[in-house]
Amino acid sequence: MRRLSFGVSAAFILVFSAVAQPLRIVTWQADDFPAPAAGATANDPEVKRLRQAAAAIKSYDASVIVLEGMPDRPACQRLAGFLKPASFQVVQFNTFRGTSNAPVARSVAVLARKAATAARAVDWKSSGQLDRGGGFTFATLPVGTNTVCLYVAQFVDFGGARTNTRLAQLNARKREMAAQYLLHH
Repeated sequence: MRRLSFGVSAAFILVFSAVAQPLRIVTWQADDFPAPAAGATANDPEVKRLRQAAAAIKSYDASVIVLEGMPDRPACQRLAGFLKPASFQVVQFNTFRGTSNAPVARSVAVLARKAATAARAVDWKSSGQLDRGGGFTFATLPVGTNTVCLYVAQFVDFGGARTNTRLAQLNARKREMAAQYLLHH
């Protein structure tokens, strides 16, 4: 009986390990990352900085890369090109904007090895949850035989929330409502 239970256990482990695939997600915050010009050569400082970022990210052997603060989609595509021999594609790029069309939060980009089955960005105002700027970006990505939903949420706090207890409590309530909305989504 022991041999049978050991054999069954070993078979389950082999089956599940064959089906399971690792999912490595790397996040990168690009502080004041300049956009390389369209005709920028390999010696331009912006392109060199993109290559340095690609070299650092490449060492993690990621399945998904979440970038915050990239200047635009072409810079993300160029970064994906520098990640060779791995093949990454930009599945989502978004910057949330306020009423005056000015950015209210830093841009979010999602790069993945496999094509996303769905990707979208939703601002909090259109969801009816928050009247502040920001929102969430999500992408559904195939991982082995499963699908993983990746959410990246951004909140814009009230200006005086660090010094005003009432505003800090209001921010906390708004964030809780947004988290409930994300769980429902």
